[in-house]
Amino acid sequence: MPPRDEDYTVLRLLARRETWSAAEAEQMRDLLRAEVEATLDLYSVDRARKRAARTLNDRIRDAILAFEDAQSGRATPETFRRRWYGWASSSEGYSVRILGRNDLQYEDEHGVLRIFAEPLAVPSGYYDVATESIPDTPQRPRAVVISRLHRAFRFKGWTLIEEQAGSGT
Repeated sequence: MPPRDEDYTVLRLLARRETWSAAEAEQMRDLLRAEVEATLDLYSVDRARKRAARTLNDRIRDAILAFEDAQSGRATPETFRRRWYGWASSSEGYSVRILGRNDLQYEDEHGVLRIFAEPLAVPSGYYDVATESIPDTPQRPRAVVISRLHRAFRFKGWTLIEEQAGSGT
């Protein structure tokens, strides 16, 4: 059964709390399953089903981001917006985009990073990202950049797979 509008309202309220019961955690898992089903519906030929699936997917993604913001202890939830040329811009001051076939661009107050990102043939929307090539500096720690990439990818509907050094995957 697809989630209803009330489910998203409840989830956003849950996201503002610090502890969750087993039933509430199960509700989050159900919404994640619904997101997967909605994503699969995006490949449907019927335009009305595609539009409904996109709307559902966006609502679930917003609820999940609010849930993660609450778990991470952020005072204000992080929001994203789409910009020209494929940029996903965060309210925290960074932007991410895929340019061309293998160029992931990450931009923040310290400048632009170009990171190798290889799209996987199947399934669509998965990217193998060379996270070991990200410089680890005191101004911009690698762990912070990777965390931000994961959040931006989730907003765009993509999945980031971290490439382990020397393993090729």
